[in-house]
Amino acid sequence: MRVGSTFRVATDAEIILMRAVEESRKVGMLKRRLDEGDTRVVFWQLGEQGRDFTNSPRVENAEIIEINENWVVLKMSGTRRAFPYCEFNLGWDPEQNLLQILYHGGH
Repeated sequence: MRVGSTFRVATDAEIILMRAVEESRKVGMLKRRLDEGDTRVVFWQLGEQGRDFTNSPRVENAEIIEINENWVVLKMSGTRRAFPYCEFNLGWDPEQNLLQILYHGGH
């Protein structure tokens, strides 16, 4: 794997993440944002299914801290929380020009 101007052997975790990036658009998009240093996202805690998420009780700014093949780790309100990919969708907030994480799990 290339790191700057050098090459090194990738770790097992890096190989697994590279495969996940190839297989999942969601993982690829989050990894690209993290690699580019643009880690800000808007986190939406969605309400019950069928309910308008703009009335969600929880909307906050968050920061992508880490990703792997199973989840993304966000820093929110001073704490770190991990969210499985299967429990959220990605969107875009054109007003803030930020990626949105639309979380529907954990109910």
